[in-house]
Amino acid sequence: MVYKTHFLLVLLGLALAEAFPGEKNKYDNIDIDAICKNKRLLLGYVNCMLDKGPCTAEGRALKENIPNSLENKCSDCEEADKERVKKGATCVRCSYPEEWEAIVEHFDPEKKYREIGREFFGEKSC
Repeated sequence: MVYKTHFLLVLLGLALAEAFPGEKNKYDNIDIDAICKNKRLLLGYVNCMLDKGPCTAEGRALKENIPNSLENKCSDCEEADKERVKKGATCVRCSYPEEWEAIVEHFDPEKKYREIGREFFGEKSC
């Protein structure tokens, strides 16, 4: 379970950080704290990731970039983006563990990217 948690943190972090490489300010205005405090908004992003609901432009970019981000271990990501995404992913993992589990299984059914999660996040808990 811990490794699935780490995997999804990496998954979300890498995808968001790489969704628009070179566009440093693209996600600077996203208020992760506000999203985490707003259940409707947060679950909207979760449903987007799981193909269960509509996506915002940011959600769509995030979802579309997950496979590439996992493959290249976020080689083009900015540190600020990585930190923002770690914060957001931790929010989902800790507040909505069942949804987190569903996202992990959705994007890594073969469990081949779990090690990336351990490398990226270490052994963090809620």
